[in-house]
Amino acid sequence: MNTLRIKNESPWPLSRATDGSIGYDLRACIETERYVQPGQRWKIDTGIRISLPPGIGALVQPRSGMALHHGVICATGVIDLDYRGRIAAILINYSTESFKVNPGDRIAQLVPILIPDGLDMLEVEELEGTERGESGFGSTGR
Repeated sequence: MNTLRIKNESPWPLSRATDGSIGYDLRACIETERYVQPGQRWKIDTGIRISLPPGIGALVQPRSGMALHHGVICATGVIDLDYRGRIAAILINYSTESFKVNPGDRIAQLVPILIPDGLDMLEVEELEGTERGESGFGSTGR
């Protein structure tokens, strides 16, 4: 069985907002409110440690509402299978206003991912073609 083992060193539980959510809410494990100034980056402790089962990895991902409403994102982070330290989130304020973070605020998401079993790499001279080709950044939304 795949069990995510959690050591919670914060007052807030690691939980999902709904049964359909794939991300677990990570909260700011801070003692008092802090402000992330425009253009500033801030590493915020979540008070959560995890032990991932074999074949499962995890990503620290941004919360879409923070990005849309406040111009603040969390830089994506990778949690490796052998990492046992406290998970932190790096908030970046792209807005022109200060962003207040209170103790317990939801600041990021922990998203488990499957690690492909037996994925081999083969370096080649050319890749097979597709209809999309090299079109990127917004090309599928036309």
